[in-house]
This record gives sequence, structure tokens and C-alpha cells, in this order.
Amino acid sequence: MRGLRLVVFGTLLGMSASLAGQNGDAKVSVRGTDQTRDGNWRQCRDFDSDVAIPGCTAVIQSGRETDAYLAIAFNRRGNAYQRKQDFDHAIADYKEAIRLNPAYALALNNRGGIDWANKDYNHALQDYDEDVRLEPTAPIAFFHRGGAYLGKQDFDSAIRDFNEAIRLDPGYVPAFEGRATGYLGKKDYDHALEDFDAIIRLSPGEASGFDGRGIVRNYKGDYDGAIQDFDEAIRLNPRNAAAYDNRGNSYRGKNDFERAIPDYSEAIRLFPGYFYAFDDRAFAEFHLGQFAAAQSDFLAAKKMDPGEAYHALWLYLARSRQGQDGRSELETSAAEFKLTGWPGPVVNLYLGRATTADVLSAASNPDSQKDIEQHCEAYFYLGEQALLEGKSDEAKRLFQLAVDTGGKSFYEYSGSIAELKRMQSTDQNGAH
Repeated sequence: MRGLRLVVFGTLLGMSASLAGQNGDAKVSVRGTDQTRDGNWRQCRDFDSDVAIPGCTAVIQSGRETDAYLAIAFNRRGNAYQRKQDFDHAIADYKEAIRLNPAYALALNNRGGIDWANKDYNHALQDYDEDVRLEPTAPIAFFHRGGAYLGKQDFDSAIRDFNEAIRLDPGYVPAFEGRATGYLGKKDYDHALEDFDAIIRLSPGEASGFDGRGIVRNYKGDYDGAIQDFDEAIRLNPRNAAAYDNRGNSYRGKNDFERAIPDYSEAIRLFPGYFYAFDDRAFAEFHLGQFAAAQSDFLAAKKMDPGEAYHALWLYLARSRQGQDGRSELETSAAEFKLTGWPGPVVNLYLGRATTADVLSAASNPDSQKDIEQHCEAYFYLGEQALLEGKSDEAKRLFQLAVDTGGKSFYEYSGSIAELKRMQSTDQNGAH
């Protein structure tokens, strides 16, 4: 299970998609003595959704507007519904705005933004394709389409769109951030680093550039450099929960779990619903042998993200390492997962339905990188099984095999190192 994440781009894209529709419409001229129409349009333009929705509705129902003005009213009401997270009504209004004015790029962009947020990337691409056709010189049009390609993990297409956005506006920071995310998806860390360097050069007072560059440095194994970047990100934005979590991951990369835990705790204090930080703190606690604390955090993460099989696996291990029965809970959780894919065979191993050979066979993958990652995980989980069965020598062998894969960005890699150190310490203490 990978322990490093990039969380910057999705936030920017979502904000950009939403904000694009809030102030982009031309103001409607309401000169004259018709104060009712004037008042309705004034309400329709209000940022308070509870004011805007009835104002726009009154405009729409007046029967006095041209199709062009009606399209604006539907678009603005769609924006108001979107702010209230009533996406069904928002999409319906954007659809009507587009019907009234098929060349209305702003409504296309806004509807695409909702599809993107709902992970319906194919429909988002349809709207963004039309937006690009209508506005071929608008950087934001290519930016949004690039974001949809990122969602589909079509990194090459995403990078091409971000390239075009940057060509049209060489100072367009969100496009650099999007392109860096595409490079990260391709594991092209050097180009990603160049883009975050550019972001810092263009916006030296913004935390996101330092946070992003720190993540790239984590992936490259430059943990000290990453910590310096996260230090700066935190200085610029002390309430940046992600930066604390990411810095904790840098300390984890250095196997300094004692320093990682306070950063994870601060991330949780700043954002109590940040399940990634609960995950990360739980792993650090597990690696330190603090199994009761790890159990509590894994349980919290599992409640926030119940569809993640890894939470169930680690919760089982935390309980089992305390001598508790973790199997019955794992059995219940397993019914919620599809166990045909990875890490399903590990779940089946712990439930007595699979063998060591089954797990290692399932870990094999024609993609060389995926093969390394899954074998790193497989050896770790098999090592934990051996420990629970009292087979310490076999556990050591398996943990060393996990380390030998070189999957440094995975919890199972750092977990194997921690287990080997703990076993070595136990052996030395037993010898005295």
C-alpha cells in the first residue's frame, strides 16, 4: 500500500471548475424603470444560493427574456445549486443553458466540472472537448480537459493539454501543477520536479509549490530535501494539514517514526476527517510496536473509508499482534470486498482460504513495477503470518525479501524494516 500521495491538483481543479462559473457571465443590462426585472437579476447574481435560486427562477419564469439571457439565468442558477451540492439540479440547469445557447462555453465548462467531481470523466471530456473547440485560445479550457484526462489516467493526453495551456499562458500556475501531476503518474520525477520548481519561481509565496516539490523529493528518496520543502509549506500556511501529513511521511521514509507521529497528529487536529493522516499515524504506531494505538487509528480510518481492503488487513494484524481475535472482524469485512484482485489473496490467506503459493502467484504481474510493488506487499504480509505462527526465522527471511524488492514508497517496505529491527533487538536482549 503506497504511503505517499499528491493531493494538490484535485483541489485546484475543483476550485477552478467551480469558480469559472461564478463571475464569468456578462452582466445583464437592466436599465430603465422596470425595478422588478432589475431586482430579479440582482438576486440571480447573488453569491448566496438561497438568494440566487429564487431570483434566477423569477427571471426564467418571467417569459420576458431572450434565449441568450435565459441561458445566463439557467447557468447562474446551476452555479447556485452547485454551491449547495445539489448536483442533479445543477446539471439540469446547465443542460438547459446549453440547449438555449449551444455555444455557451461557460455552461459547458461548469457541467463538465460536475462530471469531473463525480468521476464521470468521459462525459466531462465531451463538454471540455466542445469548450476547447469554442475557446481554442483559452488556457483554462485546455487545463480543464487535461484534468479530465488525468482522471482517466491518460497521462500523455493530459500533459499535451497542460503543455498547450502553458504555451497560451506561460505564467499559468495551475497548468504547471496539472502537468507535474501527469509526470508523477508516469513516474517521471525529474520533469515533475522541474514543474514544481517553476511553480515556486512563479508563486514563491504559495505553499502548494513547496508541498508538491516535497512529495516529488519523497518519491526520489531525498527525504531531507523534502522535509525542508514541507517546513516552508507549513511556514507559509500553518493550517496546511496535508503538509504536516507529507512531512510525517518524509520522517517515515527515514524510519524516524517517533518524529512522524506528531506531524500526523497535527494533521488530524487541523482536519479531523483526514483519514489519510489516521492511516499514516496507524502505520507509524504499528511499526513502533504500539499495536493498541494502531488498532484505534486503523479502526477510525476504516470507518471513514470502508471500501479499502488494506484497512481491514492492517486492523486484523494490529488486533492479532495483541493476541486478540482479528479473524472474525476480517471475515465480516471481506464480504464487502471483491477478493478476486489484489490484495484479495492476502485476505484469503489470513482467513485460511489461500496458501503462501497462492499469494506469491497472485503477486506476479507482467508490469515490472506492479510486480515489484505486489511482491513487496506479499512478502511483508507473509512475514506477519509467519510471526503470528511463531516462525521467527521464516518471518525474517520474508521481511528481508520485502526490503530487497526496493519498494521504498510502500508501508510494507518500511514495515519490514521495522520488524527486522525489532526482531534484531529482541535477539540481542535475549542473548544477554
